[in-house]
Amino acid sequence: MARATGAAWFRALLREFLGNTYRMNGYTLASIGNWVLSICVVACWLTLIVQTFIRGETGMGLLCLLLCACGVVVGLAYGWTKASEWNNLTLMLAYSISCAMLLLSFLVSLATAAWELSG
Repeated sequence: MARATGAAWFRALLREFLGNTYRMNGYTLASIGNWVLSICVVACWLTLIVQTFIRGETGMGLLCLLLCACGVVVGLAYGWTKASEWNNLTLMLAYSISCAMLLLSFLVSLATAAWELSG
């Protein structure tokens, strides 16, 4: 069997990774985007939590950690209030952009799924 190149190779890899019955479409790409952005958001969130513990804000660190999904939003708001004091503007920009892109990607994947199911 000849080895696939370019986009065909990438589609074959995704089919193998996601299962042979799962066809490549817009929803699959949006789902992969959601996973990548979710990893970025979690990495920024955990970095912010580590910073809260390092700076002695144990209560807020525990609150963000124990609230999980809501803690991401609480951590985002608290991180922006401390951005200049802790000199973590770059982290907060990355965190905010990742959260906004994740929300947009989630909405796109919902719209794509609804469009594919309707037709």
